[in-house]
Formats: sequence, structure tokens, C-alpha cells
Amino acid sequence: MAWAMGYALAMDTNADSLEIELKLRCTRIAYQRLLELPLFKQMATGRATVHQLRTRYFDTIDHDLRKAGLSLRLRYEDEEIIQCVKFRRARVGGLEFRGEYESRLAVPVPDIRMIPDAQVRERVEEIGATGFIPLFETRFQRTSWPLRTAQGTQLRIDLDQGEIRVNEKGEALCELELGLQHGDPGELFQLALQVHQQVPLQLSILSKAERGFSHLSPQELVGVKAKSLSLPADASIGNLFVLILRNGLEHLMANEAGLLNAGMEAVHQARVALRRLRTFVALFCKQLPGDKVRWLRVELKWAHRALAPLRDWDVLISDFLETVKFEPGQSQSLRAYLAHLREADAQGVTAVIKSPRYTQFLLTFGLWIYQLEQGCTSNGKQGKALRKPAKAFIEKVLSKRLRRVMKDAENLSSKTDEQRHQLRIELKKLRYAAHAFQSRYPNKKAHPFLVAIGRFQDALGHLNDAANASSLLSDLGTEEADIRFAAGMVVGWHMQQKSQLLLRSDLAFGKFCDCKSFW
Repeated sequence: MAWAMGYALAMDTNADSLEIELKLRCTRIAYQRLLELPLFKQMATGRATVHQLRTRYFDTIDHDLRKAGLSLRLRYEDEEIIQCVKFRRARVGGLEFRGEYESRLAVPVPDIRMIPDAQVRERVEEIGATGFIPLFETRFQRTSWPLRTAQGTQLRIDLDQGEIRVNEKGEALCELELGLQHGDPGELFQLALQVHQQVPLQLSILSKAERGFSHLSPQELVGVKAKSLSLPADASIGNLFVLILRNGLEHLMANEAGLLNAGMEAVHQARVALRRLRTFVALFCKQLPGDKVRWLRVELKWAHRALAPLRDWDVLISDFLETVKFEPGQSQSLRAYLAHLREADAQGVTAVIKSPRYTQFLLTFGLWIYQLEQGCTSNGKQGKALRKPAKAFIEKVLSKRLRRVMKDAENLSSKTDEQRHQLRIELKKLRYAAHAFQSRYPNKKAHPFLVAIGRFQDALGHLNDAANASSLLSDLGTEEADIRFAAGMVVGWHMQQKSQLLLRSDLAFGKFCDCKSFW
């Protein structure tokens, strides 16, 4: 089952083919502090080892292995050549679960025949029928420690410093990998939080291979949409919570690279992820520990607010300016000024994503999801509540959200801008819940409802964006005449469109009312 795919994989940690790790990036200054960190020395069960490693990554010219979720590398370690094939089994709250098959070679050329797993070997052979070529390599020094926690979990710490070289260009590589050898995967989060409190780190979901490929395909640093949810028919309330929260956290983290590059769609998708998480935490709050819910609500709100100004500029620049018919050169100064304002807020977003607070939030949230999943099997009061079938809970949530929307939509045509904005927020909550739960119902029943609610939300969204854009343009903080004139044109243009947008929202609401609920 989908919900059992996550941490359950960690129970078979004796398998040579399974790698479970948490990866954190650090600065060179932090790297030096980590080398001397007393915590590692206190937990170590053996001496640190140091190796100089060089790794070459192979794929087809069209990157077909990567598209299939596989990576092929040759690592030169001491006097050995080690071939390794990896593939992702799951990503759970920042933890990576990867299949890994190694074999020693006599010559520095990939030998697919040496892959020990027959199914993986056949897949790689099929993809590489035309041959593999070297694409990039990494060169770094690795310092490793074997550790044991107080609870007996065995870990391996790898501290790497070097570079990733792609087409003769280098990117600095400085990261800490926490790998599970045997025991409780939740301890990876616990240790990462302990280290982060002493040396600021940044959680990373990109492997060395993925970082290398990002240089070959930089256009892929764009917005990543949430993966579709498939809820098992026998899912319990706890299974439901874990799957949805995990999906939301993965959606947020998948857009980090795009956020650091101030990508327009990545900003949008990250805000969607945060709104979805805020919605579901609110929906689940009565079934979850109150102190953790309060903390999570504060952190989600903080992150969401940090992205809001940048998204507002994106909507204004990409949507509203493009619809106005300017004379040639008439909007040039306004566009340049708005781009300058956007850049300032983009730097603020980068600072938030790289901040110790954001890493603390991601690690703590990942640990909480793990603990919630473990709590589903406990014999206590909360465990029994979480094991109840999810069907009645789903129907109760959807019905309650629908009643709230219908109440707030009364006398729609006479609503103020702020009232329509609040209605749109309630509509989003219903839409997020409906999308999350739709796999439990026949598509022919769910699809018309989802289409209607989407169109109603879009219609209200255009009205809200217009009001927000007018507010931004009316308070630009500049006396430049050409900028203020162009801004006035945009405001005036969209004021003329408001009556049509209101009519559109009324029509969309009517069609929404005609749709039957699917639950």
C-alpha cells in the first residue's frame, strides 16, 4: 500500500541494496567546525577514516538513465574501481531510501554484466543499448565516523569537501551525510537537529548526481507540482494524515532549488505546498498533539508570509502588465522598476530558505511525521484513534468545508473585495481537501465537482489579484512621472475589467451550485 511504502522500508536495513540517509549542506567554515565537533567524538565507535574519492557519472546522451530514476557511476577509491547503480525507492520527509548495487571492476569502463540484481541489470542494459558516456565527475575528501546513539542505533557519518566538475566548470561540494546502518531511522532526524543546533546546516534532497545533472539541464530548475495522492481503500485516519503531510512536505522541498533561483513557478508551487499544509494541519488539529500543531502552524505561516511579496510581484509583472495595450516603450521604466523591487524580495526569500530556522522547521517536521506514523501502531489512546477507518472522517471534513463555502458565498454579487478574498480562502480549503480525497471515489463523480470548484476559485482569484495589483501600483514609492503614468494605465485598465470579472464569478458560482458533491 502507498502509505506503507515510507519508513517501513527502513525495517530491512540489513539488505546490502538499501541505502537510507539524510543529507545536509554546509559552508566551508561549518565544515571545519564539523571536523572537530565533540558530539561526533562522543558517539563514535571507531576512529575516523579519510579517503580521497573521485567519481565519474555515466548516462546516455539523452540522459535516459536519469529519466528512468537510475544513476550509474564509477568511483575510484584508493586503488579500487567500484561500479555503483542507484535508484530511489522513496523520499520520506527529507530521508532518502535508495536501492544500491556495487561491484568491483578491473578496468575503468562500466560493465553492466557485473550488476548483481538481475532485474536492475536488465533495465540498465535495455536503456544503454546504444552505450553510456561520461558526463561529469566529483572529486572530494571524505571523512567518515561510525556512530552509535544512546538507543543503540548504528549510523555512519560522511563529511565531504571538494567539487562537482561539469564541462570543465566546478561547483563547490561541502556536505554532511547521515547514513543508517541499523536501527531507528527517526534517529537520523534527532542527530541532524542536535548537530544543527551547534553548527548551522541546510537540509538537501539533491544527490551529487542530481546536482551534476542540474548543470547539464538548468532549465529543470522550475516549479514542481505535487504528486497525485492515491489513498488505499482501507486507509485509517493516521495513514491519511501521514500520507498527506508527507506529500505536502515533499512538494515544498522539491521546489527549493527553484526558490533559490527565484523561479516564478517554483515560488508559486512552494506557496501552494505551504497553503495545503496549513489547510490540512487545521483539518487534522483535533486528532494531533496540541503543542506540535501550534508550533507547526506558526512555522508554516512564517514561511508562507516570506514568499508572499515575491509572488505578488510575479502575478503583477507576468499577468497584469501583459494584458494592457501600451504604446512602444511606454511601460519600459515601470517594468524595470518592478523588476528591481522583485529582486529585493527575491533576496529575502533566498535568505529565508538558507536560514537556520528553515532547516530547523524541515527537520522537525520530518521527525514529527515519522513519529506520527509510529504512533499509528501504538496501543495508547491516540494510536487507537488514528487506526479508525478514514471514510467517516473524510466525509465529515468535506461536508463541513462545503457548508462553510456556501454560507460565505451568500449574496455574492454584493461582497466587498475583502469578503470575496475570505470566500476564496475557504474555497481553497475545500478544493485542497477534495483533491486529496478524490482517489477514494469514482472519477466520473469527482471530476465535475473539481472542475466547477476550480473555475469558481479562478474567477475569485482574478478579482483578488486585480485588487492586490491596484494596491501595489498605487503605492510604488516613486515620483518618476513615466512610471506613475504607466502604473495608472494598468490600474485603470483593470478597473474597466472588474464588471466582467464579477459577472464571471457569479456564473462560475452558479455552475458550482449545480454540481453534486461526490462523497
